[in-house]
Amino acid sequence: MKLQLKENNLDTGEVLIHYLAGPDNGPPLVLIPGQGLSLESYQRVMTPLAKNFQVFAVDVRGHGKSGWTTGKYNFPNMGNDFKIFLEQVVRRPAIISGNSSGGLIALWLAANVPELVSGIILEDTPVFSAEWPRLRDDCRVYRIFKRNAETIGSAEGRNLAAFFKGMEVPIEGKQRVIQFPVWLTGAMAGMVRLHQWLKPGKPVDLALLPAETRMLIKGLSQYDPDFTKAFVDGRACEAFDHVEALKK
Repeated sequence: MKLQLKENNLDTGEVLIHYLAGPDNGPPLVLIPGQGLSLESYQRVMTPLAKNFQVFAVDVRGHGKSGWTTGKYNFPNMGNDFKIFLEQVVRRPAIISGNSSGGLIALWLAANVPELVSGIILEDTPVFSAEWPRLRDDCRVYRIFKRNAETIGSAEGRNLAAFFKGMEVPIEGKQRVIQFPVWLTGAMAGMVRLHQWLKPGKPVDLALLPAETRMLIKGLSQYDPDFTKAFVDGRACEAFDHVEALKK
């Protein structure tokens, strides 16, 4: 029998947080997606995990179906959302598993509200490299953030096609990058424009693309561009010292 996760929302007093909750089949496990992604990025594992845990998959503010708080994206604010979520929804110490920036939220929670956290799992989390000004001065991903802010958060609107055109992706362990092929970005651009014409105002969901690419495009079509801008100008990194958090 397939386990069902129930959809719900929590009003923190500042923002509406969207989440899925599974049945109480074990210790609570909170899943926090990475930047630009919704809770759908955990869709392959939520049901299997729900057999042995009480799973909660949560959209970070500014992502998926959660509310936007333009101008207020930093880790203390995001961490406070999850503090309230743990207090009001989970109601017992939980394992927090976070991907990328979601892992930094997990670290913030362990350091600042340890009584609500039984353990953390950091999935590909940029500890130290997401601190300011190192993010700006020493990390290739900063270029991707800038490109995101200039295209998806540009004055001309959310230009998903422009974001992928000429995109450079670093290869792990090697001092070089790969680029998206021109034919691929052209095809993706055409599909994005067609979807936006047929379904204006709806999340861009391109069923013909591979699952990971489809999920990335859909997530980028839903989230607040100011979230990335906060990393470009350093606002997101304020008041969160990684060394001190790890010491705690």
